[in-house]
Amino acid sequence: MSTLIPVVDFSAAGGTDPEQLAELSESIKHALTSTGFLALKNTGLSPDLIQRCFSEAEAFFSQPFEEKQPYAYRKASENFGYLRQGDEYLDPGAGADVKESFTMRYATHYNEDASRWPSESFRRTVLDFYAEGNAIAHRMLCIF
Repeated sequence: MSTLIPVVDFSAAGGTDPEQLAELSESIKHALTSTGFLALKNTGLSPDLIQRCFSEAEAFFSQPFEEKQPYAYRKASENFGYLRQGDEYLDPGAGADVKESFTMRYATHYNEDASRWPSESFRRTVLDFYAEGNAIAHRMLCIF
């Protein structure tokens, strides 16, 4: 098994050529069955949107804890909100995770609840990113 993550060119996903789509499908299948992972390039994801996400994340995470705490993760069934360093344990036997995060598994469920989002700009940016990511995932599923 290879230790390198395969990079798959996704540009053919927007086309209708059956041969190109079959080749893309085979590339994805090979990547996932040989390593279990893949990186997609040429997905159409906006570089500007990616940069805006990084800017929003930097603005949020650079704040003191007291400014982030009002947006805290409340319960597992929501799976949404800020988690400070030490709040999560990937492996309970190995100690706390050394990271902060803002979990948004159900981001679209909290779209209208402004109190759950650090700012309107943060909300708009991540929901746009979420929508674009979902569209790419849907295009990938439609290939098979």
